[in-house]
Amino acid sequence: MLFALERHDRHVVVMTMLPIAVDDRDGKRYRVSKVEGMKVPGQIEIMATLGDAVLKLTWQGHLRQLDANSIEGYTLIFPTVQDEMAKHSDKYVANHRVTEVPADRTYRNAWAMDGGRIGHAMDKARELHRTMMREARAPLLADLDVAYQRADEAEDVGAKRVIAARKKVLRDITELPEIEQAVSVEELKLIWPLGTVGAP
Repeated sequence: MLFALERHDRHVVVMTMLPIAVDDRDGKRYRVSKVEGMKVPGQIEIMATLGDAVLKLTWQGHLRQLDANSIEGYTLIFPTVQDEMAKHSDKYVANHRVTEVPADRTYRNAWAMDGGRIGHAMDKARELHRTMMREARAPLLADLDVAYQRADEAEDVGAKRVIAARKKVLRDITELPEIEQAVSVEELKLIWPLGTVGAP
């Protein structure tokens, strides 16, 4: 079961709830001791115990899609998301049942609820984009600093002007008006004047 927990700052934390117990057809409740979903892609294994009895269940699918009625003949018992929120009441203000998360995690720290799905808080996404630009341009500016020093030592005024102009272009990329005008992360990705260097 997949939930999105919303924080006070609107940031979304995605949580996959794992089953804590299994009820069989006779109403016997087994305590889940292990949930394994990494050994075989797309296959979930659940180990549960009741006294000396051991129950091993296998289900084909992704862990986030597992719910109470996924396995025929058994009922999976999950902790409530309210319990999880209660543990962290200082952090979370709302919870949302979701069926999927964005495949592209480039702007993960800008995830926010958009209706019943996870979207992006564009103010945060823009700042993340600027941060990626700053990180990508840092080595380019460092190379230009070295080139400027060499031009200065050689007293090459023309080269210094060209280098200074390139440095200004790099410093100004985070102030491009297109960044503020972007209304989606897809549009943000297109605003990357650094070529392939550090592209999101």
